[in-house]
Amino acid sequence: MKVLRTRSKATALSLTLGVTAAAMLVLQPNDPGPRGASAEAPRLGGALTQAGSALRAVFDRESPDPTWTAAARDRLAPQLFARGFDLECRASLCALETTFDTREALREFLEATFEGREPIWRGSFALANAELPPTLGAGRGVSYRAVIFLGDERHCGVTVGRPRGAGSVRVTPATDGAPSRAADTRSWGVRSVAGIPEQTMQNLTATQFRELVVPLAAADAPGGDGIADLRAFVAVGGPDLAERAPQCTLEQRVAAGPAGPILVGSSGPRRYDASYDTHAGTIELALAGGRLAAGTVVRCSVPPQGWVGKIVWHLASADTAPGAGAAEPYAANGE
Repeated sequence: MKVLRTRSKATALSLTLGVTAAAMLVLQPNDPGPRGASAEAPRLGGALTQAGSALRAVFDRESPDPTWTAAARDRLAPQLFARGFDLECRASLCALETTFDTREALREFLEATFEGREPIWRGSFALANAELPPTLGAGRGVSYRAVIFLGDERHCGVTVGRPRGAGSVRVTPATDGAPSRAADTRSWGVRSVAGIPEQTMQNLTATQFRELVVPLAAADAPGGDGIADLRAFVAVGGPDLAERAPQCTLEQRVAAGPAGPILVGSSGPRRYDASYDTHAGTIELALAGGRLAAGTVVRCSVPPQGWVGKIVWHLASADTAPGAGAAEPYAANGE
């Protein structure tokens, strides 16, 4: 496989790539880092999660897509030009390889690229290595190789079906949530008035978007390094959702040393489509190939006077072995 290499020249940010599928990130210690233009495909070695093995099988059997490679490079170059990276896109996946010398460098990349209301890459991702070390580098000259698989709904050959394996439908009220920032506590209120469902949290501000984070508890979920297929339907509403649309994301984090939890999976952000109803409806989120043992939340950016209601969701443990049915774990969240 030929890979495209970018070292020190940042290219223009692509404004046309609508990314809404998925991404997988692999960290491997003591690796020499990105390779040259004549190198083979990313090695994806080490202890991978089941989802990681499935994604590798998808990428290995696909054909290169030079046009998509160029668009993805333009999107990501501003974040990575200083460290250099290798990138190639195929029929439904892109493989990105780069290195991080410290945990903070990795965390900053994840936050800038995948988090926030306007992330650089509007797709989901899943950290595929089995363990994340408590520290990265720590000034000892040890670097970690990151291999990330990225997807785009326009290139995804499959869509999410019903979650596989055992599971049940659950309901979590928005009142179980909390503001993402403690300083915003007074901006939220529990609403139970005509036209707004019970157990609803409303953004009381007149002009500002606010974030609400609602944990999805799954006490009966099995542990271990298994695949968790999740789907959630988030009730949202507001005065004019066509003008100011709420946006939600399904996220997973794991404990990672003194610095706190680190993001290991995300559905990617999904904005409410107000073409049918401009006052109330649902946002559908899907995270296939997540971690059973990770902490899972729904994070919503809510417009002024807007609200978040009950979250109806389903978690199922995938019943396929690593590499089997490899296309399904990689799924699109349409924009």
